[in-house]
Amino acid sequence: MFYGTSQKVSINSTPSGADVYINGLATNKQTPCEVLIKRKVKATEHNNKNQYNYVLKKEGYEDHLVTDNAKFNYVSLLNIYWLGIPYLIDIPDGAIWKFEKENNVNLTVSNGNTQNKIVSNRTDNNTPTKRVITNAVVNNQKINNAGKYYALIIGNNVYQDQDIPSLDGPIKDATKLYNVLTTKYTFEKSNVTFLKNASYEQMIQAFDDLSNKITNNDNLLVFYAGHGWWNEIKDLGYWLPTDAKKGNTAFWIPNSRISDYMNSIKSKHTLLIADACFSGSIFKTRSAFSDAQPSINKLYELPSKKAMTSGTLKEVPDKSVFLQYLVERLNDNTEKYLSSDMLFTSFRQAVLNNSPTEPQYGTIQNAGDEGGEFIFILK
Repeated sequence: MFYGTSQKVSINSTPSGADVYINGLATNKQTPCEVLIKRKVKATEHNNKNQYNYVLKKEGYEDHLVTDNAKFNYVSLLNIYWLGIPYLIDIPDGAIWKFEKENNVNLTVSNGNTQNKIVSNRTDNNTPTKRVITNAVVNNQKINNAGKYYALIIGNNVYQDQDIPSLDGPIKDATKLYNVLTTKYTFEKSNVTFLKNASYEQMIQAFDDLSNKITNNDNLLVFYAGHGWWNEIKDLGYWLPTDAKKGNTAFWIPNSRISDYMNSIKSKHTLLIADACFSGSIFKTRSAFSDAQPSINKLYELPSKKAMTSGTLKEVPDKSVFLQYLVERLNDNTEKYLSSDMLFTSFRQAVLNNSPTEPQYGTIQNAGDEGGEFIFILK
């Protein structure tokens, strides 16, 4: 009565262009795509009753299976208001069941060494399983001439202007990221600048220092957590240092200036991570996934200027689910090489399911991106 006997399902893969099969039948569609499924499905040799098995096939990659079992649609209980008659109708036609609206898949390169030939994000008892990072990178491949890894990490909690409320989470979150980068990945502590409650001068000076020492063979990660602001009239976003004043933008840092720094710092790869309100305005393009090539050297060879943010042009909560899952995935990762797009894909759905914000990943405006990816390397 309320949801009907069919529903639409979105199927995405990284890389895209995978052929989609549903319960053993070809759909003649490739990812990303949308399919229409029945809420009631009979058991076949390819699936159990009220179960959908999606198989994604792409040349050069392992076949990937996602199993989705029907869950009870509690909205159908509202039909009781009509003496239960529509509810009795919904039972035989399957309208009381629902399936996942979106399935996102990381395809694994077929090379004989992959440990995750098929990765399912559902179990037979409908209990979600812990997502596995399956990097589309050959594990035994080695980056040629990887440069140094630099990081600028900024966490702003306390603001001098009483009209700008203080925050609880940024420094704590920034510290978690600092710890995982310097203990698990190839970020030497001497190459990491960690600013807590940074002023305008301190933030600008940090960018200037990086401009003077980073070469085109090096890699840079920039993280900012703190207040952000979006001016609708000027169509311009800002980061707010701790000495920013509410009614005066003199000590606000516009996103356009951040983009200029990302362009002027001649790193091989730059990854900007912003956990602030209205942080999505940093992008030229915003996309949930990128069509990454399987070769780690190809990804590393092409310069990149990418960003991932906790939201779009909306406010984000002080307690960051985005940062929680980002650090968790970095900690859980066991791949020698992890590209930034694969990292983002691995936790995007978790953020969507557990917060009101929509994380974004894409190319920084006017910063010189040429299609590569930032690569995290385990120590």
